[in-house]
Amino acid sequence: MRGEPASLAAWAGAAAREAWDDASADSSSVRPERIAVVVGTSLGDEGAATKVAEAVCEATGARGLRCTITTACASSTNAIGLGRDLLLEHDADLVIAGGAEKLVAQIFGGFAALGVLASEKCAPFGETMGTTLGEGAGFVVLERAGERPVRAHAYVTRPARLADRIDRS
Repeated sequence: MRGEPASLAAWAGAAAREAWDDASADSSSVRPERIAVVVGTSLGDEGAATKVAEAVCEATGARGLRCTITTACASSTNAIGLGRDLLLEHDADLVIAGGAEKLVAQIFGGFAALGVLASEKCAPFGETMGTTLGEGAGFVVLERAGERPVRAHAYVTRPARLADRIDRS
């Protein structure tokens, strides 16, 4: 989003719109009141976390349930999990789920205080240990399989029950 202010809401709106367009979603195939938005973020943009969900709704026309999850590093994953649950319970017909994060002083300070920041640039398979922080936004459109003629990029499934995973041999 070159030339635009680096607002978290703008990033989230643009990322959600890309996911929306990729999913061939439009307001004529599903009632806007049945399209939920679930956003994950740690702090939002200087504490304005609810603005992110509003930006996603504005960018996509969603008018259903909207919520923001703030569970630190797991926020976006939890947003996708809650979106899956909303579909399974038929509380929504489509869910725009994902997350957005802006590197603000509180986040940087928290990781620095923990002593977990990498001393060098990110190298996933390199020798340097530690965390490298970043910022941005990413969203997916979730829906129940087989209800619309669309190409699926991935599936979110139920985890196997613990009892089924235990090797009893």
